[in-house]
Amino acid sequence: MIASRLYLKNIIDYMIKPITMKDYKLEYESLRKEADTNKNYVFERPILIITLSLASINFGKGEYTPYVPAFITIILCLNL
Repeated sequence: MIASRLYLKNIIDYMIKPITMKDYKLEYESLRKEADTNKNYVFERPILIITLSLASINFGKGEYTPYVPAFITIILCLNL
């Protein structure tokens, strides 16, 4: 009986432990890292893909040029 009370007390103490600045710092760092990753997917990669596609359309005058817009659209859809 005493052991079960101690076990329950340890669980309750663990659940209501105070939040420290270290916890906030870890949470901030993980959220910042996630935001940087999302920024890379949302902004940087599509801009790079569009720039390369425009360059390939302008500089590449070949028989594959009509297929470039469809290919770029597929790549952009898969990127998002």
